[in-house]
Amino acid sequence: MADNLYKKYTESKTRRWDVGVGVFGGTPVINKQNGEIGVTLADSGGTTRTETSNLPGSLTSVTRRSAGVGYDSGIAVVARDGSWLFEVTGVTDGETTPNGGAGTNQGTKVYATVTSGVITGLTLAADDGGSPAVDNTYVGIIDDGYIVDGVAPVEIGVAE
Repeated sequence: MADNLYKKYTESKTRRWDVGVGVFGGTPVINKQNGEIGVTLADSGGTTRTETSNLPGSLTSVTRRSAGVGYDSGIAVVARDGSWLFEVTGVTDGETTPNGGAGTNQGTKVYATVTSGVITGLTLAADDGGSPAVDNTYVGIIDDGYIVDGVAPVEIGVAE
């Protein structure tokens, strides 16, 4: 289950997307059909997790299925709005008020760096800075709150 929810998503806007096997809950993803941004609510179908601590007896590791109940392989339920806590490159720690807080201002656009259709990181940069520049994908905006150690509240589902 996603543990980085900051402000509730709209349940009626959630959808099942093909995100691939091994995608954990709380991960930002791109819809393969239309490019829309969402966040997985639970691990995608077919995903497993390995536990190596706090195990009984002489066990050293246990691997278990961790996907959402009834998820087909590679499928996850995705929130298409709400605010989520993500590490964002380029943010400044502190309060995000738009009128003088110490942190990156609320409303600042957030972009995703994408490789082969998979989000590899979030940034404030609209492009990669290369020559020629490659545009990053718009994700949403910095929400009101506090940024701590580069982890910022990011509101998705906001028109650019």
